[in-house]
Amino acid sequence: RKYIEQNLYELSPDKEFFNELKEISHHECERWKNSPIDYLSPKEALALALHFSLGNEHLLSNDFLFSEIMIYFDWCLKYSKCPKEIHLAKVALGVVLFEKSVRSDRGKQRGLLSLSRSYLREALEIDLHSELVYIYLTLVEVSLGHLNQAIKNLTKASKVSTNPLPIWRMLASIYKNLKMPAVE
Repeated sequence: RKYIEQNLYELSPDKEFFNELKEISHHECERWKNSPIDYLSPKEALALALHFSLGNEHLLSNDFLFSEIMIYFDWCLKYSKCPKEIHLAKVALGVVLFEKSVRSDRGKQRGLLSLSRSYLREALEIDLHSELVYIYLTLVEVSLGHLNQAIKNLTKASKVSTNPLPIWRMLASIYKNLKMPAVE
């Protein structure tokens, strides 16, 4: 992800997506983290899962703490009726599983990447217009060695992006490096 952001493409913020994330992150996570999960609403469980997982590399490398994060995500997905919460939970799960796979040994990576891909695809079933999901799905497909599918996801990202030019440049670079005859 860092390579893409530094060299080829800077993720432009999806305002609606990040506004939802901001709204959820303002909840009182510190107060809830000692509450039994049965007492939490799906939104509160999602807030805790995001609070614990995003930006905390230590938690992603600790299998016990990672399983705790997954329980909060599962609670949200099991009991939420709100499509926005479900979409956000699936996107976050896809991203967290991708990040976890990067920190895992080779034996676990393929399984985590496949789960990540599954959640990201489910998120696309809810909202086909999420550039961020397509970009992460591209990263997952590249990690799995599915370059053709990765290129398809980049193409889809360019179609839903508000600023598709960087993605087009990245695609042109990929085609040129693959020595595709139609692209020069």
